[in-house]
Amino acid sequence: MDRKPFLSSESVELLPLDESDAQFLRDGVNHRQVRTNIGVRTPQMLANEQDLISSCADSDDIHLMISSEGERAGIISLELGDRVERNGEVGIWVHPDFHGKGCGTGASRLLVDYAFTELNLHRVFARTHSENEASQSIWEELGFEQEARMRDHTYQRGSFRDVLYYGILQDEWEG
Repeated sequence: MDRKPFLSSESVELLPLDESDAQFLRDGVNHRQVRTNIGVRTPQMLANEQDLISSCADSDDIHLMISSEGERAGIISLELGDRVERNGEVGIWVHPDFHGKGCGTGASRLLVDYAFTELNLHRVFARTHSENEASQSIWEELGFEQEARMRDHTYQRGSFRDVLYYGILQDEWEG
């Protein structure tokens, strides 16, 4: 990938989305280990991901490709919502080939830090399925607190599942 990173650390780079990312995004969200944790219920076509990439130009929300050692590893987003309340929701998925390599934590740390230091958000939150221990460990490692458990909030793999909400305030963030 020949793009200048928007944010970077020693372990990951966060790159603006590009049309060339559409196939990776489609294949990722259709992967069973990804789709069941992000709530995708129908097969995604290349056009779905092309539309996502095109919509980024007209949105205040931030969607970035996670790159590790020059390879696409996943996507991370910051949805800004109501700017008066200065809240943002971070969402992420990492391709299973990169699970356990710190890409999710590294990318999340970069984007949350950007949310607080550059965008001056007051609160950042994330949600995860109660069975997704890897996602929970990211938020807990970054200092997020579990704020809510929405019981039977989503239907996945043949049964209703709880969804956990994690959050952190700007003055709690230690980077």
